[in-house]
Amino acid sequence: RIRLTESLRRVVCSNRYATGGLLKLRSTACIHFSSISESCSGPVASDEQFGGIYRVGACHPETTVGFDMQYNHQEAQEGAICVQVAYSYETIVESDDCVSL
Repeated sequence: RIRLTESLRRVVCSNRYATGGLLKLRSTACIHFSSISESCSGPVASDEQFGGIYRVGACHPETTVGFDMQYNHQEAQEGAICVQVAYSYETIVESDDCVSL
């Protein structure tokens, strides 16, 4: 019963957030992401050392980040177009203000 209660609490709890996040964007050659200063929305900062890496200080399930992408049909080759997004974080913090079961 304790395990089920804990699982339900984690699902219902809306005060969880991740800290120390890294966001990585990659795509096929015909897709270009605009520079972050021009056309990005959300709580991100580009990494000064590595291209295509963005730092997210903290986020919760309702946090969104947006990037403008441009498609260059002249660089497109036959086959699939791929956009890959990866996100990692250091810690998940849960507030004590969560719904108690």
